[in-house]
Amino acid sequence: MRKGLFLLVLLLCLITTKIYSNTISKPEWLLNGYIEDYMGKSFDFLDDAVVFFSEYTSEELFRSSYFFEEQNGMTYIILPDVNKRFLCLANDIVCVLYDEESDNPYFIGYWSLRGSELIDYFKPAAFSASSELKEGSITYSAGNLASFDQKTPWVEGVAGNGIGEYVSFHTAYQYLYLFSGYISYDKPYLYEQNARPKKIKITITDKGSSQEFIFDLEDTPNPQTLAFPDRMYGDATLEILDVYPGTKYQDTCIHAILGKVF
Repeated sequence: MRKGLFLLVLLLCLITTKIYSNTISKPEWLLNGYIEDYMGKSFDFLDDAVVFFSEYTSEELFRSSYFFEEQNGMTYIILPDVNKRFLCLANDIVCVLYDEESDNPYFIGYWSLRGSELIDYFKPAAFSASSELKEGSITYSAGNLASFDQKTPWVEGVAGNGIGEYVSFHTAYQYLYLFSGYISYDKPYLYEQNARPKKIKITITDKGSSQEFIFDLEDTPNPQTLAFPDRMYGDATLEILDVYPGTKYQDTCIHAILGKVF
């Protein structure tokens, strides 16, 4: 749909009747503003505890009250008026929703149309790794970092917590968005049972010159912004320096990585 038509539909929807709820406090990432995604859906968190959804292809529109539920470090958004419950990974730029029906994300969205134009999805072949965990017929490969499907993180494959293990890729971005941990709608406990990166080093090499950047990460499955001083070009290596240990497993997991030009 053309952007002008999208904005007109959005405006018409925002002036319709609102539904109220006794929602709990909102997460820090929650801002007003619509989120568009590549599958033709958008939603808008309004001032009065209302979430707005639209489906452009069928022009079906609905609103719902909402509240949040925390489980094993995961945030679920509950929409009682339309009987929906999503696993929600979000910050102030990117939002990813999962439901129980598919391992694929329900959608991936952004806080503005302009933001979506600057986001870049990696291809699986873009990533290589120092090691990859193999469990039977399953390999938790570096290429999984390009997939937002549930239960498909990159997992390092050495003994211990994977300190010193790394993934390599090419960068042309000022920002990266990193999603930590093992993500599962129906098994949220796997996030805490597996290790997550706590501190990482990103080394970017271009034309024989290298720069190193250290990032301290929060223990959250929500996307974390890795900001560089400018748009960085070159071959990048993301190395694990420290981890949040898992309660059951030593394997360190990273769910996905996105690039943003500037």
